[in-house]
Amino acid sequence: MEELLRTGRTSVKDCLICKKEKQHGIHILGAFICHKCEKEMVRADVTDDCYSEYVERLKGLETEMFIHGKKKQVTK
Repeated sequence: MEELLRTGRTSVKDCLICKKEKQHGIHILGAFICHKCEKEMVRADVTDDCYSEYVERLKGLETEMFIHGKKKQVTK
C-alpha cells in the first residue's frame, strides 16, 4: 500500500457489495468494500429493503478468505 502511495499509482478493485471497480474503500478479511457501500451499510436499518442484500454479499467474505488462502479464525 505504501508503495502505491509513494509512486502515485492507484489500485482499482471490485467492491464486494456493488461489484463495481473502485479505488477507495476498506479491506475486510481479504475483501474490498468501497467507501460508498461502506457508508450505506453503516446507515442501513434492518427494516430497509437493501439490508438482506448486504447480508448476502457479506457472506462472500468467507469465500474471499478461501480464494486468498487466508482461512482465519473468526471469533464471536
